[in-house]
Amino acid sequence: MKSSSLEVALLPIMVLSFLGCGGPSEAQKRYEAGVELQKQGQLEGAVQEYNEALRLDPQLADAHIQRGDLYRQAGHFEQALENYNEGIQIGSGQAGVYRGRGSTYLALDQAQRAIQDFDEAIRLDPQLAEVYYNRGLAYSDLAQGERAVEDYDQAILLDPNRAEYYVTRGDAYLHLKQPEKIIENLNEAIRLNPGFADDYVTRAGAYRSLGQHQQAIEDYSEAIRLNPQAAYALVNRGRSYRALDQVDQAMADFDQASRLNPQLWYSYNERGSIYNKRGEFQKAIAELDEAIRLRPTSSGAMSANYNLRAEAYRNLGQPQRAIEDLEEAIAFNPKRAAAYQSRALSYTMLGMDAQAQHDIDRAVELGVDRDSLEESIQKLKEER
Repeated sequence: MKSSSLEVALLPIMVLSFLGCGGPSEAQKRYEAGVELQKQGQLEGAVQEYNEALRLDPQLADAHIQRGDLYRQAGHFEQALENYNEGIQIGSGQAGVYRGRGSTYLALDQAQRAIQDFDEAIRLDPQLAEVYYNRGLAYSDLAQGERAVEDYDQAILLDPNRAEYYVTRGDAYLHLKQPEKIIENLNEAIRLNPGFADDYVTRAGAYRSLGQHQQAIEDYSEAIRLNPQAAYALVNRGRSYRALDQVDQAMADFDQASRLNPQLWYSYNERGSIYNKRGEFQKAIAELDEAIRLRPTSSGAMSANYNLRAEAYRNLGQPQRAIEDLEEAIAFNPKRAAAYQSRALSYTMLGMDAQAQHDIDRAVELGVDRDSLEESIQKLKEER
């Protein structure tokens, strides 16, 4: 397969069999030409100019740094590191070389090494907003959310008009479980750039977590207007409709989400739950069969799907099939209280009172009200 022209330009410099006729001033001229081409987006030409500048003067640190930036942007991280290391070895003393190498380490998932370089870049030039932002990303990768927020704060102080800074700080607050802060940051991000559907989805999620479902619906609706293919936004808007007892609107959203993305298990789970509440248990089972077939990666999701299907089987008078599903639900999530509660009811229907008592005790340990559960158990015993 032929190499692209950019890949050819990024090949190591060939050792020439003759000496160049230009001196340092010629090297500087070629370097500056490369900078101009890079500004114009002509990356192949820029690389060629940096190659020539470095052939003429291998000690030209700026050319190593700029060529390193181009390697990094092209995804050639090892070559980028070689150039940044050359720039540092020459002793450029520029913040840019540490910024570039730190960004390369970040792309290589080497967050700690990235932080060390960003520290040095900030020491050399404490006014670089992008470096604080990138160091915040590195701290986020290390699950150090509070330190990440401190860096995002400083980045925003230095450059308050970058919408992505607010979005990322909002994401950090999401992990810190501070929904009000998420909303504050997304408000600003949307003010600066109102055209991104995902920003409305993020803010809507914060509203949902606060129980502010009408505001969430408004944001999901705007996200869907901006991106009509956003099946995940439809599912979440459906959940908010359901929380407001607007079940028909919820079902319409779940149905549309499935049409857009038949592999999205959430839609089947939600419809199965609604059918259970409506007493349409065969329909619930059909939906939950599909949710389970799609095998979501989350063990909690798999547990929820089995638990819901078990509920349908139990209500259809099939306690043994319910128990089989509940064993799966508990295997995926041993702390799902509802699964022990449901299995206690199923065991009781089969006259397996000792097993039922064990599950009653476990359900109570996990937070189920004993009096209410034992009242339900007693009614089932009377019906046997």
